[in-house]
Amino acid sequence: MKIVLLLILVFGLVGCGKKRNKKLANTYYKMAVLELSGVESDRQKYREALRYVDMSLVEDSIPEYEAFKAVLLFKLNEFSRSRKIFEKLVFSNLSPILKSDVRNNYACLLAHIGEVEEALRIWRELEACSDYLTPEVALFNQGKYFLMNGDFKLSKEKLISAVEISPSYVDAHYYLAIVAKEGGDKDLFINEINTVLFLEPHHFGARKLSNQDM
Repeated sequence: MKIVLLLILVFGLVGCGKKRNKKLANTYYKMAVLELSGVESDRQKYREALRYVDMSLVEDSIPEYEAFKAVLLFKLNEFSRSRKIFEKLVFSNLSPILKSDVRNNYACLLAHIGEVEEALRIWRELEACSDYLTPEVALFNQGKYFLMNGDFKLSKEKLISAVEISPSYVDAHYYLAIVAKEGGDKDLFINEINTVLFLEPHHFGARKLSNQDM
């Protein structure tokens, strides 16, 4: 599922005494973000990022930092701790935009641990939510889930909707190519593979897939 890492950099914060140092907290947060700025993020990088986020939360406990910590814990398979933070945030007084992003990531966690009906309900709500700025991600997450469970028809519908909203969404085009291949839709398969390679010429998965027979 597509996790949105909530890389929200908060600039210009000023310290407020010995107990809370917002500027230092933001520095730690940016260091956490930098840990994941490479091509790939492995378990050790997630651990280092989590360490920096914990340091930032000591100095200034704001929802953006907590949301990032929940994502990192999910990536580290610490599902119980991640869920506890997500649920705290979902039922707290967040800005509508941040809450929508948190709900998408929470749905990814729920789907991963088998609570699929609730995850799908959240993603369907986010599709039509004006406060959610990336509805294509909710569509993609549903499309990927349906693909993984062999429902090519629903997967195709969701992924087509995702690329209609965001024509440069490489992951959605790539998974739509996989759906087309599995469903025997040669024309769609060729179109989507060509689109992926146009957007990202060195896409390893698309290059590999293009060499396979339908």
